[in-house]
Amino acid sequence: MATKKKQNALKEILLARENRRSVSGIILLTTQRIFQKSFGLISTYFLVRALTQEEFGTYSFIIGVVGTLTIFGFGGLKNTIMQSVARGHRGTYKKAVPLAFAGCMLGSFLMLAMAFFYYKAGQPDLAIGLIAAALLLPFFEGLSQWRNIKIGEEHFNAFFKMETFWQFSMHASMVVIVLLYPNNFILPVLVYMGIPAFLNTLFTLTDLKKIGPDETTEPESIAYGFKTSFYAAFNTIAVNADKLILFVFLSPTATAIFVAAERIPELLRNVVQDAIAVLAPRFAREKNYTHELDHMLKFTAAVIGITVAFFAFTLLPYILIIIFGETYRESVAYAQVLCLSVAVGNTANIRFRFIRSKLDTSSFAKITVITSLLRLIMSISLIPLFGIAGAVASAFAYRIIMALTVDWVIRTHYLKADA
Repeated sequence: MATKKKQNALKEILLARENRRSVSGIILLTTQRIFQKSFGLISTYFLVRALTQEEFGTYSFIIGVVGTLTIFGFGGLKNTIMQSVARGHRGTYKKAVPLAFAGCMLGSFLMLAMAFFYYKAGQPDLAIGLIAAALLLPFFEGLSQWRNIKIGEEHFNAFFKMETFWQFSMHASMVVIVLLYPNNFILPVLVYMGIPAFLNTLFTLTDLKKIGPDETTEPESIAYGFKTSFYAAFNTIAVNADKLILFVFLSPTATAIFVAAERIPELLRNVVQDAIAVLAPRFAREKNYTHELDHMLKFTAAVIGITVAFFAFTLLPYILIIIFGETYRESVAYAQVLCLSVAVGNTANIRFRFIRSKLDTSSFAKITVITSLLRLIMSISLIPLFGIAGAVASAFAYRIIMALTVDWVIRTHYLKADA
């Protein structure tokens, strides 16, 4: 009896330590994300004033192309690295990095083909911007996994310092370059990708030197990373499709207005995702998804959702106009609707984090493929007909579908054993 009490007491101590580490990590990652987005909003303030709406729309189109072609960096390997490192297999990181880098080279080739097309179409400046982005893509995305090894090891302090320095360097350089050379969207592209590319290379080389040849690679982890990368590619394409379709079917100006509308809602969504990412190493070690955990995550999502909705109709309009200026006032109503979509979708994102922390390819595929294909279909159908309103409607419907799909997977595959 005494032995059992001692064991229970020890478990409580270990749990308390783990909870403190998680809370500390949440605070650090949330603070870092706030810093990052604050830096981003400051640089955006100067960027939108240095560029016309058409130039800002073209810049956003190039960044959207970059975001889409990051699928060739096998983003699923990032989550694999985090999980494997959390379970003590640091060799997974060393094996994954060259694969991601090589994949991004294919993405670069496709971007160069796009550049050739636009050059022939009489848009040389856009072509030059795409060429610059293509050359930097393998370093910008292919060497970005250093974040995941830090989170997997729960070295949140180191992550906080490195990521904050990374973001400050990039955004400070952006402000300087647009002040010195206004009405030039190519130089901001070089800064947006060039500074991160350099720092990613530096951080990656430093990490690889610390991993010895005897470090193990978790069995099946790389295969799982490739599988989830394939499924996640649907989501990446769907998320970036709105900007690309607006640019092609409407105009660079329409793209600029939509990008302004989604900037703050995306900031809020990313803050929540990063805060929950702290729990990923812990989720990776958990065997069961219990009703208690589900209720806790739902309650957390509800509190966040109410806060986001309140923000959308109070401070959001003023903040957006301060950052983007009066020429982007049309973006306010769209931004409010997108904020409401974030409030609705928070539950799905938070619960999906647990699923992503498991080697559960089937559930991951069901969620990402179903929701992404539906969003892509809606974007292709609605944007040519309704313009920016169609893009906003597509994003809102996507988050509702995401919430319903995640709930279905949780109830059928995770909660049934605990019922």
